[in-house]
Amino acid sequence: MIAIALSWNQFVAIFDPDIKMERRRLISATIATSVALAAFALTYKHYGPIRGSLISTLGLLVALLPYPHPPVGLASSVAASGFLLMHVWTGTG
Repeated sequence: MIAIALSWNQFVAIFDPDIKMERRRLISATIATSVALAAFALTYKHYGPIRGSLISTLGLLVALLPYPHPPVGLASSVAASGFLLMHVWTGTG
């Protein structure tokens, strides 16, 4: 859920035509896209369709919360990758 929440905003930014992606943001957006897609796939694989939908929905709702300083950039991509790796290694997260 945390990996989805941290990577979702950068994942969606790729598909927004109003956002001009700078070269330095493309690396973090690529990482965020990979993490978001892998997090969704692993959530449904480990928890099944019903619980996977609940966990994915919670992750998306957390991503939509207004933050005072939203986590963007390479730091949030690295954090999301760390949470995804924790999920893969431990089977939880």
